[in-house]
Amino acid sequence: MRRKFVLIIFIYISALMWSQDSYDTAVQAYWENDLSLAETKLRDALLEDPQNDETHVLLGILLQKKGQLSQAEEIMRQGIAISGPNQQQLKFNLANILMTLNRYDEAMDYYGDLKQGSWASKAYLNRAHCRLTLENYPGAVDDYQQYLRLDPQSYQKEQVEEIIALLRQFMDNEEEMARQAAQRARMEEEARLSAEREAAEEAARQQALLDNILNSLDKVGNDSEIISAGDESLIFDEEESDISD
Repeated sequence: MRRKFVLIIFIYISALMWSQDSYDTAVQAYWENDLSLAETKLRDALLEDPQNDETHVLLGILLQKKGQLSQAEEIMRQGIAISGPNQQQLKFNLANILMTLNRYDEAMDYYGDLKQGSWASKAYLNRAHCRLTLENYPGAVDDYQQYLRLDPQSYQKEQVEEIIALLRQFMDNEEEMARQAAQRARMEEEARLSAEREAAEEAARQQALLDNILNSLDKVGNDSEIISAGDESLIFDEEESDISD
């Protein structure tokens, strides 16, 4: 029984050593840019120790470097599910792949999970890039500022500060343009309402004038009928006078 137990321990240790050997070979091949050998050894290492999330990190990076983004995404998701010591790096790398694939909302979710820890500053920086691409300029400025607070000595500090200044200027210009547009719209509305009031007043004035003219015509018509009747009477009298003469 004791020998069986020792044999099991020996096999387990041998497997770990074999796994580490495959991983070390993969790392060496990776740095020598022998990506095919590195991938083979990393996949061997995963078969030997599937709970080693460090292997997922390197294999995901390698696949990403080879442009095999879908496979890299799958490997990194598998690594994240392990909840091992390299989970933050896996989330960061996965977010980068999602951003490359223009899946910005998903990428920002993963960057948002990294607000604490050693990957926080990089996560804020990349989430700022996502927000900038999506034209969420206030959100981008907030994330760029947070990045500088977390990494005040960043070698990209000047560039980031320039981006912040440009975005602020752009937002100020947009706000001023929106204010002017609103003012123009308000003035146009006031002019429209004023024109409508003037048109209504003119229409009422013309209607009143027309009513007065119609009333006057009616009165003149009645007067003409009376005068016509008088004329006919006078003519009749004249004819009778001529006959009697």
